[in-house]
Amino acid sequence: MKIAITGPDGSGKSTLCNMLCERLGGTRVVYGGKACFHLFSTKIVKSLWNLGLKLHPTLGFVIQHSLYYPAEYFENWWRIVMRYRSGVTVYDRHIFDRLVMKHSIKLRYQHGKIGRLSYWLQYSLTSFWSVVYKYFFPAIDHVFILLPDAGLCFDRAGGQYRDITDAIVRVESYRLAYQEMNDDLSYHLLPVSPSDNLNDCLKSLLNQIEEK
Repeated sequence: MKIAITGPDGSGKSTLCNMLCERLGGTRVVYGGKACFHLFSTKIVKSLWNLGLKLHPTLGFVIQHSLYYPAEYFENWWRIVMRYRSGVTVYDRHIFDRLVMKHSIKLRYQHGKIGRLSYWLQYSLTSFWSVVYKYFFPAIDHVFILLPDAGLCFDRAGGQYRDITDAIVRVESYRLAYQEMNDDLSYHLLPVSPSDNLNDCLKSLLNQIEEK
């Protein structure tokens, strides 16, 4: 069985992954974000992207969409299809984040964070990757999306957000992406309240796994 837990920074993904593994036993946790790649080719392309960003933002943008995102796609495919074929695997983050991007770009434009030209260019490209991941990527058993209050994310994320508006945009982006996918029964929304220590989320998660 393959389970993914995703959500905005500060939502409690890693904590819930560890709690789930303790409850299930014999479960592996795999980090599914871009901070830890396994394939050498992906690591090389990421290094090229970082170098391009240092040289010029436009060069970084070109490398990001022409080289990095294709390499990341195959890395994600390998993580899901090839590497872990047996047992229970819990993914800390999921390709759902790539479905969130276009909503984030649109909201940032609406909040005056980016200009019109940048919006149309980024929205077009992120929409393309959203379609690729939505229709041409293998499904897994369960994807749980943690959705806390933006203020809670801002407080917990340790400087990952530039300001509270940035956190609001991120949380709302996840909500919109879930609404886009809510006809897919493998996707589940897990609201998180400020007083929640994630135990309620864990109970809800386990219940939905058992129901399926």
